[in-house]
Amino acid sequence: MNIKTSLLIGALSYAASATIGLAQTTVSTDPVGVVTADLPATGFSYLGISLTTPTLLTSSSTTLSGDEVATGIDLSALEVGTDYTMEIVDGIYEGFCADIASWTGQVITLTEDIAAAGVTTANFNGSRITIRTLPTIASIFGADNSAGLKAGSLANADRIYIYENGVFKKHYYFPGGLGVSAGWRDEDGNDSANTVIHFGDGLIIETKDSAPKSVSVSGTVKLGPTNVPLYAGFNLLSNPSPIGGSLTLANSGLENGIQGGSAATGDVIYIPSPSGFEKYYYFPGGLGVSAGWRNVDTGAISNDVELPNTGSFFIDRKGGNTSVTIAEELPNN
Repeated sequence: MNIKTSLLIGALSYAASATIGLAQTTVSTDPVGVVTADLPATGFSYLGISLTTPTLLTSSSTTLSGDEVATGIDLSALEVGTDYTMEIVDGIYEGFCADIASWTGQVITLTEDIAAAGVTTANFNGSRITIRTLPTIASIFGADNSAGLKAGSLANADRIYIYENGVFKKHYYFPGGLGVSAGWRDEDGNDSANTVIHFGDGLIIETKDSAPKSVSVSGTVKLGPTNVPLYAGFNLLSNPSPIGGSLTLANSGLENGIQGGSAATGDVIYIPSPSGFEKYYYFPGGLGVSAGWRNVDTGAISNDVELPNTGSFFIDRKGGNTSVTIAEELPNN
């Protein structure tokens, strides 16, 4: 998610709004829903991934050892060749996720040593975890582009920009032809249907159509807070809540993970607006001035500013690598 250049930010204009319908569910099942985003005929929009994949497995009989977690449950439902993630869903690490590299018996091996990252066995052991399939381009937008983005070549199709290994990479849907089957492709022409999109990551959609349109994606509402990594420089994050207006700067919890300070020294939140971006920082209080969010340009108190509904936003991280937990604000949950 680390964006090396701020030129990209100045070049893009925000033009996405969204609505969501949630289906009723029982208390034992994650709620599901559909997000519909309105996109312009041409231009750039910021899309947040506010829906994810269903929970496959849950366990509270957990023991951590380095990059391994003994789950105490049967893992035979997991399939080789499919990417999975583990999330801690209670305790002090609630919202923390780590991808799963492999599994054997009742033990999963993570792609990172979360103990070395600061997760202690004393506070982790016995925590409840969930295991989900990692979202992909195909699972979010449909293997056959059921979301409705314009298909075509790299030159004329709608493009999805995903931050991968230090750069934004373009993806598009090819409708098939000249002996090449239909499907999702990256900018090099490779099959990209299974490209992972982590929950909490923001996306950029470039539309190249003759008229505005709506695209819809379906999935499961992830209950509970979401912990996402922050890297030095610019990061594109998703508003994890599918409910419009539910998350503001004040109740998001962002101030607990970012660097507070002044407009010059604090981490800066860039929220897209019709004219570009509105910028905000968290002032920790002092010299008779109360703590709270401030607008970088005007200094106005900005605690009630909403995170973009089913959209994404940038954080300019002034310090080193860290992570931030974004709160969940869902009604009747």
